[in-house]
Amino acid sequence: MLQLTIDQLTEITARALKRAGASKAMAQTTAHALVAAEAEGLSGHGLSRVALYCKHLREGRANGKARPKVIKRKGATALVNAGGGLAFPACALAVKEAIARAKRTGVSFVGITNSHHMGALAYHLAPIAQAGLVGLAFSISPSAINAWGGKRAFYGTNPIAAIFPRRDAEPVVVDLSLTEVTRGKIMVYAKEGKPIPPGWAVDKDGNPTTDAKAALTGSLNAIGGVKGSALALMVEVLCVALTGAAFSFENDSYFEPGNKPRIGHAILAIDPGALAGSDSYFSRLEAMISAMLRDEGVRLPGARQGTAGVGWKEKYLKTNSYIVIPQNAFLHGGSMQTKSLAVTAVAGVLMLVGAASWAQNVKITPLGSHAGELCDRDRATIFEDPTGVRILYDAGQSVTGGDDPRLGDVHMVLLSHAHGDHMGDRKLKALEAGSCEKVDTISAAPHSTTAEIAAAKNSGIMMIAPMGAFIARKIQNIRGKPIGNCPEKDGALAAPFAASCQANAQLGGTRVIKNAGAANGVEITIVPASHDSTVSRDLLSDPEKSNLAADNTSLYLGPPGGYVLKFTNGLTVYLSGDTGIHAEMKTVVSDFHKPNLALLNLGPNAITGLSATYAMNELVKPATVIATHVNEGATSGGKLKPNSRTAAFIKLVKRPVHLAISGRTMEFDGKANCVAGCN
Repeated sequence: MLQLTIDQLTEITARALKRAGASKAMAQTTAHALVAAEAEGLSGHGLSRVALYCKHLREGRANGKARPKVIKRKGATALVNAGGGLAFPACALAVKEAIARAKRTGVSFVGITNSHHMGALAYHLAPIAQAGLVGLAFSISPSAINAWGGKRAFYGTNPIAAIFPRRDAEPVVVDLSLTEVTRGKIMVYAKEGKPIPPGWAVDKDGNPTTDAKAALTGSLNAIGGVKGSALALMVEVLCVALTGAAFSFENDSYFEPGNKPRIGHAILAIDPGALAGSDSYFSRLEAMISAMLRDEGVRLPGARQGTAGVGWKEKYLKTNSYIVIPQNAFLHGGSMQTKSLAVTAVAGVLMLVGAASWAQNVKITPLGSHAGELCDRDRATIFEDPTGVRILYDAGQSVTGGDDPRLGDVHMVLLSHAHGDHMGDRKLKALEAGSCEKVDTISAAPHSTTAEIAAAKNSGIMMIAPMGAFIARKIQNIRGKPIGNCPEKDGALAAPFAASCQANAQLGGTRVIKNAGAANGVEITIVPASHDSTVSRDLLSDPEKSNLAADNTSLYLGPPGGYVLKFTNGLTVYLSGDTGIHAEMKTVVSDFHKPNLALLNLGPNAITGLSATYAMNELVKPATVIATHVNEGATSGGKLKPNSRTAAFIKLVKRPVHLAISGRTMEFDGKANCVAGCN
């Protein structure tokens, strides 16, 4: 099964929308709203809409590159043109305008024209309530309701919503469409061959019907009969006549081939302080609510879902931090094999972005000195397997130590050699300290950042045995007790560990680390490197430190190494460590281990641009390369400096090269294709 967090759901939803043609901003804004609705239990306005939106983007019925603009302002009013794009960016802009104008004038009306499906209306009103204002929202849709006495669908479902802030409680929320039932619910009845209850709809001739299929060719009944129909007319005028959008009867169905929607919406905001006063408003509202709730069984509108956007994420994460996707939730025998609408919707989104490959991506996150850049001291890299195993490679000097907030869980710590810029004889004074070219660090002696992190995170360590023994003693000094060997189960290191432990090896040694409950684990092998591995004297203790200082030398902690990591999705990564070119790059690394991704150290003291190019093009031959350890400020504003050594290397390499940009998570499938986060 897959367990998808709110952030993961938002990410994959945005990815599906971007693939269909939405801009990054439009995709992110829309994804946030859809996942919010899903989290609130409003599946009809949640992830089930993604496929439709993607279809409209691909077909040109929605403009993925549209940027909403305020095209008219006057007093308390404004008009936003959505540009034919998905509604959510335009709604966000309209809400911002409505709040600002209501704060100045006491009330505001902001119309939106040339838009698309608005989703759950109350979601858009949440910021208005957070600003202490009353909010109202109206929208139309393609025709669904017959005008009173008519036979054909004329008005849209025309939802209306209101939000009323409270002083010490969540707002009161009203959000409803003007039909007895949604069209989507009738579609479910039709698919299952069930009759619909009387009063829901009429057929194409205007006759009441309980035949779901006949209802789909007819129209839905308005709530309250003639009164609901009159309300639908009112919404048409507010959202269309005042904004210049197209009426419901002029917009073709979302679900069938047709014209480009030109939907209209309206947002209103009211400042209670401009009328009887905020204190009076809050006290009178609470008086009414208290009186209502004295009657047993009364429930406030919106109480089932909560507040449709006001703190939705925090609330949902506390009660249900992920949605579980069963393995049979995807296409099987041509149909979805799941009973849950939410699970079906999520599975559908996953299929839009390539479910199997997304679920199996390895995440690689560089941890450098300056977010969004590739800087002089950058070394540390986090690898995350699809099973959840997280590995830190060469902590170095670009972290703040065991308290670095970017680390998260670390199950295993790897260290290529003993030099201070890898073991971490110094650490960042603070995140972003100094410049990209000259990072501001402080001493990490006597422990090292490697030992600090392993101790703080209860991590295992795997490195050349003499160096591992050295780091193990540092961890012991921090924790006050020796560290033992990492526990094993069924031939694999059994993570997570209760305390720091060691799983050290010699050149060629292999370990497998497996997360609890996972069927497979990550295979880690130490491979040769051609370099030095002398420890910084700052990390030694006396009298050895003083004795070695007299001869200006230090201790050699065994041979240097690189690593080959084989992840559960088939991705095989070569971590070069600091190294010159050597024959084992071909015989051991390429011919035997066959990596398809290389994380290559480009420090000029060990390897030149030309020799690094030869190593990648002729010896290792990975499908993809990540450039790290560049010993220069290689980027500015996240962009590669054209005259940098790194740029010169990239020009010569005959395969894709990605930069190890700090804080940017890259995702790779089993064939080393970067599917997210790469330059």
